[in-house]
Amino acid sequence: FFNNTETTEIYTEQIVGSVRCVQETGNTQRSCFQTSTSRFIDQLFKSHLFQMGITFHGGANSITYPWGSFNHIIQSTQQAQEAPDDRALKDISQIMQLVAGGSDEYGISSFDIGRMTDVVYAAEGALEDFAYAASWEPDSQNHLLADCQSQYNPQDPQIGDDMMEFNDQSFRQYLYLVEAADEKIPSEDTLGDSSAGFDQINLGYGHVNRNMAMTYALIDLLEPWIKTVSYTHLRAHETPEHLVCRLLLEKK
Repeated sequence: FFNNTETTEIYTEQIVGSVRCVQETGNTQRSCFQTSTSRFIDQLFKSHLFQMGITFHGGANSITYPWGSFNHIIQSTQQAQEAPDDRALKDISQIMQLVAGGSDEYGISSFDIGRMTDVVYAAEGALEDFAYAASWEPDSQNHLLADCQSQYNPQDPQIGDDMMEFNDQSFRQYLYLVEAADEKIPSEDTLGDSSAGFDQINLGYGHVNRNMAMTYALIDLLEPWIKTVSYTHLRAHETPEHLVCRLLLEKK
């Protein structure tokens, strides 16, 4: 997105926008999805079922998750509301934090974790919120994609009305915002060594090592592990619920 936008305001308007962009500005004609990058990302999410992901940033040391938008802030505390999947989002972030660890050798501390608004800051147009809830935003009046539907130019075949066909399954990804290091550009001698692998106790375990370890852990969580057992073993440990299922299957 760096070459496409440079400010939060432009990012909000041109890439994915915020579920509040139209209401807060009072400008119902505000344009959305006007760049090729925004259209590409939009279509990518509609045509693929992404489950989890990470966006890497620099300037802090944290793993955060939705909500991170202004329309999901508790006014009395200025903290983020709980997302519907808050417990799961938190549990997975704790696994990522544990796997990533830190490094005494390089002075790298363990990641802080929490909601984006609480740990980083609230922002309009965050990709993490877009990926998580753009197609089912709880507050229908602030629904980003509904607001932007009329902004597509029917004269432009690249952005016709067919691109605005959605279902509520399109955007349901757990996308984590990782601030990978306190420095925007960490010193090269803290990046780590390939010989250290993903083991925190090894010398040379640096930023790259822990980022890779955390990424592989996230992939591992999605792997549909299957354990095969013998039919004899299955019958020996059959529960009443399993019995009902087996009889129904055998009947078919």
